[in-house]
Amino acid sequence: MPQILRSILAVIAGFVTLSFMVILLTLIAVNAMGLKSGPPTPGDMVAKVAYSFFASAAAGFVTALAAGVKPLEHAYVLAGIMLVMGVVSYLHYRGTQPVWYQAMMVVVPPLCAIAGAAVCVRSAKVQARG
Repeated sequence: MPQILRSILAVIAGFVTLSFMVILLTLIAVNAMGLKSGPPTPGDMVAKVAYSFFASAAAGFVTALAAGVKPLEHAYVLAGIMLVMGVVSYLHYRGTQPVWYQAMMVVVPPLCAIAGAAVCVRSAKVQARG
């Protein structure tokens, strides 16, 4: 497989992982917390922040794993896409959600994706040595 195709598929795999995990974890949170429709409570937002960070790290890990070469660079691309999406979401929901929540959802998920990729790279180096 040509590396450019593998690179594109690696970023797509990370994005699909992110999307799938956020949907799955949202459904679990809705059922576990008994959430109703309407404006989210502070507890709802804290739960979403927590599982979004976890899903972002997993997405970065999958991207790095699938990339093969230059795994962190691939994670940076995924993080850039996530940052753009976060800014678009911020602009859409500006004034309707607390500033702390919007800031967390724009800035931290891309950083978590890079951290997840770094964990993948580190674990691969440890396995190679061991």
